[in-house]
Amino acid sequence: MVSRIAKKIPFEHVSIQHLGVMQNGVKTPWVGANGFENYTLVEKDGGIEIMMEMVNTPDDFCPEMNIMWPKALEVLKQIAEK
Repeated sequence: MVSRIAKKIPFEHVSIQHLGVMQNGVKTPWVGANGFENYTLVEKDGGIEIMMEMVNTPDDFCPEMNIMWPKALEVLKQIAEK
C-alpha cells in the first residue's frame, strides 16, 4: 500500500490518503482514484467510539480491508485498554 496522512487532528481525527499499491517493490498508482480512509474518535458513554469511512476507494480493495479491519481494531482496543 502506498499512502500518506492527509489530515491529523490529535485525539479526534486521522485521514489516510491511499495513492496506490506496492507489489514486489514496484509502486503502482491508482489511476483516477483518490481513496481515503478516515477515522474519527468521539467520546461516548464513558468510552471512545471510532467511526471509520472509506471514500473513493477502488472496489477490489474493500474486501481486503473488511478482513483486516476487525483484526486491526482488536489490536487497537488491546493497546488502548492497557
